[in-house]
Amino acid sequence: MALRWVFRLSSHIYHTIKLEENTDVYLINPSISRDYVYYRRLVGNIFKNVIILLDRRTGVMKQVTPHPLLDNIEDLRIFDYNHSVWFVGSKRDDATNTFWETFLCEFDKKCDSIKKIHHTFRVEKDHIKNIVPLVSTSNNGLYVIDINKADVYEYDYSKNIKKFKLDMSLQKTLFPQSELCGSTQFVDLHENKNTYGGVVHDLYIVLGQRYYLHHWVEIDIKEWKLVYMSKPFILANFGIEFATGITRTNDSNDHFKIFFGLKNSCNFSTTCTLQELRQGGTVRGPVL
Repeated sequence: MALRWVFRLSSHIYHTIKLEENTDVYLINPSISRDYVYYRRLVGNIFKNVIILLDRRTGVMKQVTPHPLLDNIEDLRIFDYNHSVWFVGSKRDDATNTFWETFLCEFDKKCDSIKKIHHTFRVEKDHIKNIVPLVSTSNNGLYVIDINKADVYEYDYSKNIKKFKLDMSLQKTLFPQSELCGSTQFVDLHENKNTYGGVVHDLYIVLGQRYYLHHWVEIDIKEWKLVYMSKPFILANFGIEFATGITRTNDSNDHFKIFFGLKNSCNFSTTCTLQELRQGGTVRGPVL
């Protein structure tokens, strides 16, 4: 890999690891909606892909009743849509160790169980994981974005899925070698009705080790075009870290809280401004 500059967000990092009474039980890879935080459960070195939800209003944590078709679903991206909590999540094919199905689902009103599987994205060849949601606040449209393949899926209640391409010309100009994957959901930037932002990541493998670099990207949903892409940055550690959720700290300001995981062992959050995300933070130094 060529020598390159990597930036680190300058905001404070807050440790938010959640442990059950048994200290070998970890809750990792959080994503967030208005009232809930989702966690993936890890027992020792074994993943237990059950759905754990923390109610942000009461502090109560619960396990969602398993769905027979979603027994091994993981890394959910939860979001609010039509007065309910929905999610996008992937299911692993244990025989091939690849991700072969991604589901768009809705919880029941109390988030005790999965009310409905609205759509299944099936993949025959390439794996699909961490495709992320975008809910338009102007027309209540629901979109699922696979930024790696530049595919956008528009969903409606008639179960019709309209698929079209996202114009990624800007990425090809600025960072032509990047292979971007989805990380967080996309959020309304409140600057105009068409611009939404989110964190994506690029994966590098050096001497057999994985390294993640993040970019803040913005999409114009009228033109379905990538209109902004930040310099690469890290959140806490140069290595295996991945952003999994984003939310505003206050609807009236430009401060965001980003949730992210480190090495499938713990989770953190950081608070930063839109300006910091767009700039990529402050220079940390050259790395391989």
